[in-house]
Amino acid sequence: MAARNHGNKVITELFKELSRLGFNVIHAKNNTYKIVPPAELGGRIYSTHGTPKAYKALKAYYRKTYGIKLEA
Repeated sequence: MAARNHGNKVITELFKELSRLGFNVIHAKNNTYKIVPPAELGGRIYSTHGTPKAYKALKAYYRKTYGIKLEA
C-alpha cells in the first residue's frame, strides 16, 4: 500500500513564495509556523499550522492585509 499524501506540498509552496517575497517563515518544533513580515511592511507575526486546511485562510489574510495575491 502506498504512503498517504496529506497535501503538504501545497502549503510548502505557499511558504516558499512568502519567503521569496521577503517574509521570514520559521518552522517551530510543534509543527507550527511563524510568518514574520518584512520590516518595511510592518504588521503582526502570523502563526499557523502547516496543513492544507490553512491554505485558503492564509491566502485571504495576505490578500486582505498586504494586497499580495499568492499564486502557490
